[in-house]
Amino acid sequence: MPEQNTNESSKPSAVPDGSAPQSPSRRRFGAAGLGGGGVLLSLTCKPVLGAVVSKAPSGFLSANQSTHGPAAFNGARLPSFWESTSLWPIEPSTKFSQVFNADRESPLGKATFKDLVYGRKTEESSAEKSMNVVDPNQLGMYLCTAMLNARKGWTPFLPDARIVEMYSEYKLNGFYAPTATVKWSDVQIVQYLKSTQS
Repeated sequence: MPEQNTNESSKPSAVPDGSAPQSPSRRRFGAAGLGGGGVLLSLTCKPVLGAVVSKAPSGFLSANQSTHGPAAFNGARLPSFWESTSLWPIEPSTKFSQVFNADRESPLGKATFKDLVYGRKTEESSAEKSMNVVDPNQLGMYLCTAMLNARKGWTPFLPDARIVEMYSEYKLNGFYAPTATVKWSDVQIVQYLKSTQS
């Protein structure tokens, strides 16, 4: 008489409530899924996925990007968004110097919001002079974009007064200090402003 395998773990088990029987491989998969959950959950962590920052400059310096409670609202858009819409909260022909504390006769001061956001040559510049001369590190572009976002109410953590302050302090000192011990160059200011826009 052939010997029968009486090992219960190899047979599908009957479930008392009448649902489909479960096989041992299904149980192993479930156990592995629970064990691997930490890896899957860590992939959804916002800093890993390159999330948009919704913090003031001083809060941006914190390595811990987690927050308690609901995340701050951030509807900020990149320059490319503003290029594709005519619904600007600031007239596109507004000169940079009319909003920011810039010398009215400087190339940056003469540039319009539209020129800076689009990254174009200004009317006053000669044909060989590009925005690389007027706005070499795109500080003007990202300050204008941040101001458009703030005026739309899309960045409550970065009001227009703080954006003006960032430029004024940078112009006066050659850096912006979000805290007493940190100094940002124009490149770092742009880096921060880019991180707040999506």
